[in-house]
Amino acid sequence: MLSSRQAEVTSTISAVDTEADEAERSWALLHASEDGQSSQQDEGDKESAARAINEEVAMLRTSQQIMRSLIASMQAKVAECATGSVSKVSTSITFGDNNRGFQLGTQSGPISGLSFVSN
Repeated sequence: MLSSRQAEVTSTISAVDTEADEAERSWALLHASEDGQSSQQDEGDKESAARAINEEVAMLRTSQQIMRSLIASMQAKVAECATGSVSKVSTSITFGDNNRGFQLGTQSGPISGLSFVSN
């Protein structure tokens, strides 16, 4: 299950890489087409398009970083599970100086499997 999710995230990273590269090429083409003879309207449109492309590239690069962090986290979890070093949850509870008896807030279900051990 985790490895299939890892594959999905990896393919998404590749797709984002491709999109970011295409956006950067569009930005380069936009700036390469400047010939100095365009009207102010064209200049405004080019500036607007350049800002939109830069914003898109920034968002895509941020997405890449997040997905790479996710992959690293998944790989660490897989390694942890493979080595059997998954930590156990502690069920030891201490109630300060009054560590005796049964202290419970609201309980609406059955309680079983408890044992009281004095230290």
